[in-house]
Amino acid sequence: MNRPLQRARPLSVVLLAGLLVALAVAAPPAAFAQSSQADLMKMNAQMTDSASSAAMIPQLRSFIVSAADSTYAGAMRQMLLRALISSHASPRQIAAAADSMAPYLPAQSDRRAAFYASVAQALSDRGAELPKALGFARRAMRELPADLGDSGALRPYVIENLGYAHFKSGNADSAIAYFTMALPTSPDSQRVLILIGSAYQKKGKLDAAIDTYVRSLAVFPGRDTTGLGELRAAYLKRYHTVQGLDARLAAARRTSREKVALEPRRHERPAPAWALNDLDGNLVESSSLAGKIVVMDFWGSWCGPCRMELPLFEALYEHYRGNDRIRFIGVNWERDRERHAELARDYVKNNNINFPVVIDPDQKAVSQYGIQGFPTVFLIDANGQIRYRNVGLAQDIEDILEAQLQSLLE
Repeated sequence: MNRPLQRARPLSVVLLAGLLVALAVAAPPAAFAQSSQADLMKMNAQMTDSASSAAMIPQLRSFIVSAADSTYAGAMRQMLLRALISSHASPRQIAAAADSMAPYLPAQSDRRAAFYASVAQALSDRGAELPKALGFARRAMRELPADLGDSGALRPYVIENLGYAHFKSGNADSAIAYFTMALPTSPDSQRVLILIGSAYQKKGKLDAAIDTYVRSLAVFPGRDTTGLGELRAAYLKRYHTVQGLDARLAAARRTSREKVALEPRRHERPAPAWALNDLDGNLVESSSLAGKIVVMDFWGSWCGPCRMELPLFEALYEHYRGNDRIRFIGVNWERDRERHAELARDYVKNNNINFPVVIDPDQKAVSQYGIQGFPTVFLIDANGQIRYRNVGLAQDIEDILEAQLQSLLE
């Protein structure tokens, strides 16, 4: 599942922060007597808050004027740019600050591409200085390394922002072309799909707009609903009614759920029987779960991804613990066999884990279930057949597990 479109910090700010770190680290601490490198990092951290960043703008401008030859000048100019963006300064100020950064940019073309794209995004978001936004977006495209390939987030980010600058400038055809180019590397990006739908709608291509809006809203388990209003408006204009739209959306969401959460994780085989002790030393047998849907999590306290996944598993357990059709079980394996039960017991107690846990010091169940990595979560139907296997900590695993569980309850 994709993360929701809304982020704690815009990607432009994240990229600018990364560039600032590179500029500051490259400069010798002795070059700026008034501030140490640690001071710069502390100041940089304050740039995420609009009020504190606005208050620092005069101080940053003063330093840039008084210490123009300092090896920290690039970092300070970068910090000023971040402060201007975070404090919602005028687009003209942002564009001027970005222009002043050119002599200080690093040699690596991927970093320069990220910088120019982030500035283009900031200006396009504001809907002003759009010729400048297009110029920065085009420079980002030119800076993209030829050997970057289609992997990673930078290429689609740069292409998407060029499309976005065209979109905000009213160039719908160019926007569609670039958004479509970015889409294969981020096929479930709700933001890109919504923008494509908007571009189609501006051109009066209502059928294409409706199809794209539906696709954006159906992304599993997408939480961004900003395209819903535009979809309803386009649908009403096209069909003079919204009748049938909800059914169309529901069908698209079922298709996306199947594609993302269910089909890639199917693992059809009989669930092996097991008999293991719980944390109190009592024998628990798999036969006691017969006739129930079983959600079975293999984990260890030594496993970092497990420690991240267990609160999500616990939340799912708490949500469904009143459902008599479902049983949750955690199968713990620790590397220290002699202290196995102690380690598991302490971890469960210290982390408020309430779902039932059994221990597998001899890796009997681990072997029978063919565990290849921790954590691994199986969903077993009421007939004792494994239906889904989830290896590792996948993005949005809680939504995936719930979708799988719902499919067995239906």
